[in-house]
Amino acid sequence: MRWFRRAGGTAPTSSARGDRDHERSAGDARPADALSLAPQIASREQVIEALRSVFDPEFGMSVVDLGLIRDVEVDRGCVRIAMTLTTRACPLGDSLMKWAREAVANVAGVEQVSVALTFDPPWSPDQIALTMRP
Repeated sequence: MRWFRRAGGTAPTSSARGDRDHERSAGDARPADALSLAPQIASREQVIEALRSVFDPEFGMSVVDLGLIRDVEVDRGCVRIAMTLTTRACPLGDSLMKWAREAVANVAGVEQVSVALTFDPPWSPDQIALTMRP
């Protein structure tokens, strides 16, 4: 069982140019076409958004809103995540780390993901996002 939600796919959109796109030959490349061929680079914001899809089933909220994500570093295609758990004895620790890796690995431009645990400082309920507090 996975506890992360994948973002939905995008629906096909119509182009202002209509069906003329299929009439262009490879030699007619435009600058916008060249940009679409450039490798994508994941941003820190995209990684954090992907981590929002990872839910702690005990609390029913994302690891981001729960305050478990301590740091996110993105260096080209390599992502390093430092996270904590609500307790050192959390029975879902390995699963949460796995789900975080899987969610971030689905971000375009991510080639490698590492997740490290830290318990300094220890987690406390006041680290829950203000918008998620009762």
